[in-house]
Amino acid sequence: MDINIEEKYPGIYYVTEHLPFPVQIIVTQELEPEEHRSLRILSNHAKKEDVEEFLRKAEGMNTSRDRQNVEAVLQVSVRANDELYREIRRDANMCDALRELMKDDIEREVSAARKLGESEGEVRGKAMGEVVGEAKIILKMNHSGMSPENIASITGKDLDEINAILEGRVPVLS
Repeated sequence: MDINIEEKYPGIYYVTEHLPFPVQIIVTQELEPEEHRSLRILSNHAKKEDVEEFLRKAEGMNTSRDRQNVEAVLQVSVRANDELYREIRRDANMCDALRELMKDDIEREVSAARKLGESEGEVRGKAMGEVVGEAKIILKMNHSGMSPENIASITGKDLDEINAILEGRVPVLS
């Protein structure tokens, strides 16, 4: 069987001839970052700058169809890049109101860290960085049109926590 593979764009290949349907092969590492961020973050080796830029651009998407597409891309990307999204969450600043909301979770982490001999301040700092970062991502997801239920499903957070953040009961520093 003779198969023809043609590179239409950098990183995007069309497979033609002797196939019952059109096929494309996408090599995410070969894609132009500015042109294909949404495809680049689908890889399980997504880059932080691609995710952050995708989220910034997603904020400006207003149509229902655009929001659905953003939601679908984020669902796949979050699942494929769990550690990267944790890192993005850790980069955020702290907020007292958010600390109060997540007090029980942080206390559990501090207690576990003490058993392992880690410093309480270090553990509290890491935990709060993650909490604030998660809240910022939740706000961006909602601004992109995702429903609180879908955000809860993607993040694994309780719907009440999601709603507290979205309703402004938990202020988040920019």
